[in-house]
Amino acid sequence: MDKTRKMLEKVPDDSLLVSTPFGTLIRFHCPVRCQCIRATPPFLKGDTVQVQGVCFTRQEPLLYLISGKFYSHHNFKILNPLRGKS
Repeated sequence: MDKTRKMLEKVPDDSLLVSTPFGTLIRFHCPVRCQCIRATPPFLKGDTVQVQGVCFTRQEPLLYLISGKFYSHHNFKILNPLRGKS
């Protein structure tokens, strides 16, 4: 977990800025509920997960910390907390 902690220290806070289709920005603070949109072991398509943190690397512009491991954000979509539990 030391490597994870070092990577997270580079992010000022555990939040994401998301651009909406209307051009406004919304900040989501972790934990964030997401749905797996592409099977990513150990997650199946359709699984709901909690993103505990975020990280940026040279190879991946955005990684999600889920269950202590990092996964590409491309495999997940944020569930909109403004619409209630979806």
